[in-house]
Amino acid sequence: MSKSVVREPKQALPPTINEIVFSSDFESLYFHHFLHSTTDQLSSWHGSSNFWLSYALPLAHICPPIRYSMIAVGAAHRLFMARSVSPAQSAELQRLAIYQYNKAIKSILPLMSANSIYDLHCILICCVLFISFKGLTGRYDDLLRHLRAGNQLLGPSLLESTPEQTVVTKKLVEILSPLGSIVISFMDKDFHSGVSPWYEAGSFKDETVSRPFDDLDEVSYELQRLSVQETDATWVDQILRQTQSDEVDNDLNQAPRLAIEEGFRKWSSRFETTKQTQHDNASSRYDTQLRHLRMEQQFRKLNIDLESLDSSGEVISDPALFAPLLDAAKSVAEPFLAVNYPNFSLNGELIRCLSYIAGRANQPSTSGVQSEALSVLRRLNRREGFWDSNDVVRMHEMLLFEEEDESGVCLEWEGAVPAGVPGFLEELRKARGFQGLEADQFQSYEHH
Repeated sequence: MSKSVVREPKQALPPTINEIVFSSDFESLYFHHFLHSTTDQLSSWHGSSNFWLSYALPLAHICPPIRYSMIAVGAAHRLFMARSVSPAQSAELQRLAIYQYNKAIKSILPLMSANSIYDLHCILICCVLFISFKGLTGRYDDLLRHLRAGNQLLGPSLLESTPEQTVVTKKLVEILSPLGSIVISFMDKDFHSGVSPWYEAGSFKDETVSRPFDDLDEVSYELQRLSVQETDATWVDQILRQTQSDEVDNDLNQAPRLAIEEGFRKWSSRFETTKQTQHDNASSRYDTQLRHLRMEQQFRKLNIDLESLDSSGEVISDPALFAPLLDAAKSVAEPFLAVNYPNFSLNGELIRCLSYIAGRANQPSTSGVQSEALSVLRRLNRREGFWDSNDVVRMHEMLLFEEEDESGVCLEWEGAVPAGVPGFLEELRKARGFQGLEADQFQSYEHH
């Protein structure tokens, strides 16, 4: 297999933050907030070292749009975390954050006509920061717009760059690709066209199954490759052509899914071997990565198992099926539950996994599992890109209310759901007329 993960080169130390000249105390304050607080949360997801400190911060000294974008995200993050600010303070902070965002948008326009690798990296870093800004402020439609733009910017020219430039591009791909996977799960859009070329080289071979990965970054990279392949039309067509001469129509349609499942089994085998060879690694970053990867491993395994039960017509009634994923999700949730403030990550699978459990454990025999997953979500107070734990809890509570209600109103609409869970909530409210419910009636159910 060709090498998938490019090692990070040694870099000279960037200038100190004090050497940046800010136009106001506000800019200095929220740039430092971004540096000391926001970067830890943006980089807390498992597949990335601290990209912001290692790569984006040095560029912020020479690229004003990146600097303005960081200030805007720092201010939006401070507002997201705030609990005790007055409405007037909140409005002022929001105004200042939007001003910096608009300032960054205006300053980036001259770069749009340039085509150097440096210019493209500056634009892409700003694009990721804009995505973060819109995620923190809950503007999911705008988030999609920036994500689509970033995906389109990952063009062929970036494939022809120096090894040092390729490192930066791959880090950006690592950030944008999982977001694209989330979008594809609820919208009929191709958000992987730009990242797909970066995952095309290499594939799982029988002779590599017993070989451990070099590190957990490679583990994460190869797992994301499977997510990209699932929605890559070129890869699907290739699998179909390879199996067409030997398979009947029904089996042929299942070929891509079976190939992904086989790829996951090989990945899982190598992951287990990797854990055995690196069991002495006691770093906090390794532990965080390992927890997230174990959770994603159990999520994929449960998804495969439940799809098999669905296809055979069996009722999913055994709570033990959900235990490995629920335990892994609770392990990931521990540090977030321990803090007394909202937390944010640009990427992540925790909320999605807990929501999956709450949605699939919907039989009387699995109600305890469903209740436990919803209990963790209620206490989480976390947002991961499009997924907000508070929105997800409300969605499941509204669906449970729908199941217990006997009015017979059905939830149906045409087309893709805009902006994921928030869009789904809006459609659900319209379909069921929840806006007309008495407030105390619904609140009493929420706390049932």
